[in-house]
Amino acid sequence: MTVHAFVDESRRQDTYYLAAAVVHPRQLRQTRSQLRGLLFPGQRELHFKKETLPRKRLIVSTLCALGAEVGLYSASCRLGEERARQECRTRLARDLVGVGAMRLVLDSREGRDFRDRETIGRVLRKAGRDVPLTYEHVASQDEPLLWIADVAAWCHGAGQDWARRIEPVLGDVVRLDWPWIARSAAGRPSERVPRSLPRPIGRSTSRLARGTPEPAALDRVNPGERVPPATCEVDEHPGQVGFGSTASPPTREQPVVARVVVDVMPKPEILDPQGQAVANALPRLGFDGITSVRQGKHFELEVADDVDDATLAKIAETFLANPVIEDWVVRRVDA
Repeated sequence: MTVHAFVDESRRQDTYYLAAAVVHPRQLRQTRSQLRGLLFPGQRELHFKKETLPRKRLIVSTLCALGAEVGLYSASCRLGEERARQECRTRLARDLVGVGAMRLVLDSREGRDFRDRETIGRVLRKAGRDVPLTYEHVASQDEPLLWIADVAAWCHGAGQDWARRIEPVLGDVVRLDWPWIARSAAGRPSERVPRSLPRPIGRSTSRLARGTPEPAALDRVNPGERVPPATCEVDEHPGQVGFGSTASPPTREQPVVARVVVDVMPKPEILDPQGQAVANALPRLGFDGITSVRQGKHFELEVADDVDDATLAKIAETFLANPVIEDWVVRRVDA
């Protein structure tokens, strides 16, 4: 997989977060340009923690519009922050090696960079000589793509509304100290935290953990305990439906559902970098006469027929759209 990963870190109380923004080489230049477009005159970098509240909302919405993809790793700092840092870096490096990533760029932390080099170097030596992954430390003001990881780590760690806003950007969220370990089909413990809205990193081909099945159930596993392979059991009870059963499921009356469409668009006064990029590219491709492009989001929902319009409007306002910078329209259509 020809991808580059750009890594930044954050800490919330006793939890350390490592975020990795994954970008395809063809998107590097355009994404950097769009991120620099968010800077004020004279501003050298985006440091999300220092931005004002309206600016934070604008930045998050822009990352979602760009289709940014971020994997997140976290670990407890109870045994020391540096240990948590290197545990996350070890897991990230292994995942990148596993998918054949080409380049890893980490935000420089001066006196701590040598520890990162030791950790990543061990992973690469163990992986063998044919690993294409290279790595380097770069100052955040010199690499705008590091800003994506900074924003994602801060928002996820802040939780509540910020975690909801950054949700479309996040892929796998890996808790290295998670006490409940999911049982995978291969019989090995999976450290992924099941999420209500799972979204793989790189919603097409850039998933760091590609090939690892989602856990079907959670089991309590004691340290050192061997987890047996998960199997599908045949239902031996006639009339009951299960894996391997030949019995037909009981017929149920299908509920009446309605189809609802929600269209979300940036407000006219809000910069739309993705739409602007499309508008600039069209003439180069031979499509003339296009003076403006605005990119939005289109949602289709199937809801119970008794869900009223006020509830649908609330869903759109609180989850599907950012009311500060976006307008939305909710309408029912024929199912």
